Formats: sequence, structure tokens, C-alpha cells
Amino acid sequence: MIEIFDIDIASIPNISSSDRSLCQLIQDDLCQIKELRVFPFDLNKSANRTVFTYIGKWHNIIEATKILYKHVAVHVDMTKHQGIHPRVGAIDVCPFVLLRNESEPYLTFYQQEINRLAKFLSQTYNLTIFFYGIMAKNKAQFDLSYIRKGQYEAMERRLKQGMLIPDYGRDLNHKLGASILGIRQIMLAYNISLNTKDVAIAQEIAKKIRGSGYIDEGEKKTGLFPHVKAIGWYMEDFESAQVSMNLMNILTYSLHEVYEAVEAMASELKVKVLGSELIGAMPYEVLWQSALYFSRKSNFSSNNELELINFAVHHLKLDKIKAFDVKTHTYKLSDYDF
Repeated sequence: MIEIFDIDIASIPNISSSDRSLCQLIQDDLCQIKELRVFPFDLNKSANRTVFTYIGKWHNIIEATKILYKHVAVHVDMTKHQGIHPRVGAIDVCPFVLLRNESEPYLTFYQQEINRLAKFLSQTYNLTIFFYGIMAKNKAQFDLSYIRKGQYEAMERRLKQGMLIPDYGRDLNHKLGASILGIRQIMLAYNISLNTKDVAIAQEIAKKIRGSGYIDEGEKKTGLFPHVKAIGWYMEDFESAQVSMNLMNILTYSLHEVYEAVEAMASELKVKVLGSELIGAMPYEVLWQSALYFSRKSNFSSNNELELINFAVHHLKLDKIKAFDVKTHTYKLSDYDF
């Protein structure tokens, strides 16, 4: 029997900074932790935000997360922060992902452990902390979007008015803001850049693919993908409008389905896809599924698995707007099967 402490989990903290020297400092310290797999960080200047990704045993994850909070607490000041991505604090969100087994007693154990970690972080940094998703004690705070309403600037007012109920730290630390922790399923942060600067086009596509849908002439319309969250924005880093997406429960549908849907809608609106980007890392199996799809669709065959994978990368345009390396941007779920 596999002990609970022996399983590997992932953490994907999002910090409100695009300071490369700070991010490299954090990354260097994380890489010193034995048996922790650290992926390249994703820094975005327009969002003024950086995403870290690491996988390891729980004691490694705790050590890494404490290191990250320590550095950010010193170097990030939310009273001076600006960026296009919604955020509530210096470490905006820090999700933990069980890579394979989400059944009891694993979920109960890690919820208790995350609660213990949250208490430590709150007490150490005088930090307001919210739990979201399955850990949310207040049903309204299940979704990140609810906690982020009004963003950092509205946080103190919402706390005072009782619109938000923190799990730890009722008095807002103005320098650090708030931090959101929880357990979630595997998700891809995935963006598609269009060859236009017209944000309205990206927003039009986003509303039609996201699960929450949209209102059309007073009538509620259902979005194309129930598990997709999407917005349209202008990404100065690429000088283009983007459809920015969170692909929730990605193992229940395909990455190429989403890509082709956005590509088709873009074509209808007389624009083209410049490229797509992954934020963080993805399961290798997700990309392999797209490799099989595109190879069959194009009647392309090869006995070389990497060649097939790169064929998918090419069709998804994953390497067109920024570098993409299969070795450093994917992990195999089969390595963490239990």
C-alpha cells in the first residue's frame, strides 16, 4: 500500500510580479530542493505576473512553498502593483493538485495539511488567506472569480462589509494583500494569440467557448465547452489580442478541440491564429492525444514518438509566439500512477 506522504502532488503558485531577478532567485532556491521537479517559470510583463510549477512529495512541496512566500513577502508591494490579470495579493493563488488519486483518504489528508500550511503562512506574514474550490467553507467563495471581484483594490472594503469571509487573517496586510489556497483538478492555463489588436474579437470568441456562456438579446446562450473559462484581452508582450483560457478538467476533453474551435471562430471573424501558449506545464498524455488526432487527420505517420509530438506542437502553434520544449513543459501522469 502506498503511504499518503509518498505520493507526488503539484503546486502552481501565481505571484504578482514580473521582476525577473526575483523570479530567478525563487527558481534557484527551489531547484536546490532534492527530489523536487521544478519547471520553467512563466513570466508575463503585461499581466505583471509569474507562474511557478513544481512537483514532489508533500514535505518537498511545503518547503518550496514556504521559500516562495518568504521571497515574495520581502520583494512585492501590492500598493504599487499594476497588471491586466485579476489579482488579490502578492501570492494571488496557490493551488495544489493531486496528479492521479482524488479519492479518500487522500483528499481529507491534504486538506488538513493545506489548512496547517495556511495557518502558518497567515501567522508568519500577517496574511489574509481564503480557501477556494472544495476547501471553501463559504459556498460563495468556491470560485476564484468571486473572491477576486474588485481585485486587490476592493479587498479591504469587501472584508469590512462582510462580503468576504477569510479563513485566516481578518485584517488586510496592505503590502501583501490576500492569498487564495486550495486543491483542484488538473487544469491547463492556455492562451491563443490572434493576428489583430482588436480585443473585441478575442472577447467575442471567449464568450462563445466558455462554459458560463453569454447573453444574446436578453437570452442566455450556452458556451461550447462546459469546463472552459475564457476572457479576451490585449497582450502587449505579443502585441496581439488573446483568448485567455483555463481548461478545467482537461482530461475529459481535448486540447485540439479547443484550439480548432477558436481557430474556426477566428476565421469567421476574418482573423487568424498567430500561435498558442501554455502557462506552466501539462500532462504529456494531453499532448499525445493531440498528436494522434493531428497525425490521423493529416495522414501523417511515424514510428518516432517525439516526431509525432512535435507534429502536434506544430499544428497547435505552441512554439510560434514563445519557446516550447516538450521535455521541460510536460510531465507524464503514468509516472505518478498509484
